[in-house]
Amino acid sequence: MALIKNQTFTDEPVEIDGNSFFNCKFIRCTLVYSGGGSTSFDTCVFDDPKLSFLGPAGNTLAFMESLMKTPFRTMIEKTFENMRAASVENAGFALGGTDAGKQ
Repeated sequence: MALIKNQTFTDEPVEIDGNSFFNCKFIRCTLVYSGGGSTSFDTCVFDDPKLSFLGPAGNTLAFMESLMKTPFRTMIEKTFENMRAASVENAGFALGGTDAGKQ
């Protein structure tokens, strides 16, 4: 895992697979995740970010979307509830151009 520190990314795609970002700024960037490794953000600022899921990550989201039309819908919704609860407890980043996530 590469550690990327104190960088500002503006108006560009940023491949995030397997990287750890510390004190970085993402301004109008598209964060690209392909499912190739854990990614972390610590004390980062996001201003108008977008997400793109490619390869295995995109396939996983498409699979989960298809499950939403089946009896597995409750399981998928519970998965997202658990993710939301964990992100509130462990947030190390901020959205909307603020630094509210600083620890």
